[in-house]
Amino acid sequence: DGPHCQCQEGWYGDDCNQHVMNTTSYLPSQSALAPCSEHLSDARRLDDHLQKTQHPGRCDVNHLRPAKAPVTGFGSILLHMVKCLSLTFKAGYMYEGKQVRDCPTLGTNKKKEPLDTVPDGFEKRSLFWYHSKLLGYLWQPITSLATSLAKAKEEISWEHPIIAMHVRHGDSCKDHRGQRQCRSFEDYLVAARSLK
Repeated sequence: DGPHCQCQEGWYGDDCNQHVMNTTSYLPSQSALAPCSEHLSDARRLDDHLQKTQHPGRCDVNHLRPAKAPVTGFGSILLHMVKCLSLTFKAGYMYEGKQVRDCPTLGTNKKKEPLDTVPDGFEKRSLFWYHSKLLGYLWQPITSLATSLAKAKEEISWEHPIIAMHVRHGDSCKDHRGQRQCRSFEDYLVAARSLK
């Protein structure tokens, strides 16, 4: 485990001096790219719990909680899906992302699960970590798509290392309040080339 594995949740970098909400540009050192064993262990445990609740082997409609995402922006839809999955997962139900208008109250006790907590057994992880894991789960391709993707990767000789970047050129770049600095795509390429 590298020194970044000792960082508090939300902080990263070799000296734990970069924050997920404030840092706008960061290029990691090689040591900061290694996975952290404790994080991997918790992620595997959460994945196992998700698999058990979301793929129980037999489908009992009494344990299915459908929820249709609202017609809003893409980010809002994703947040809605994460919150619905979180509610159903914590209550031991399966989440099905269609059919009804909103997340139902779960269970028979009419108690709504709080959205701002991680499930029992993961208290040392942040809500950001938990929600990112749920989003990763939601974004898994179905088997037929995964097969097509594997075939396409093979055809183009897809191999590591691979650099993925979130290039932000959305509507916030047109915000005239000047709260965001939107960099050109060339700036992203310069940063990517420096990692080679």
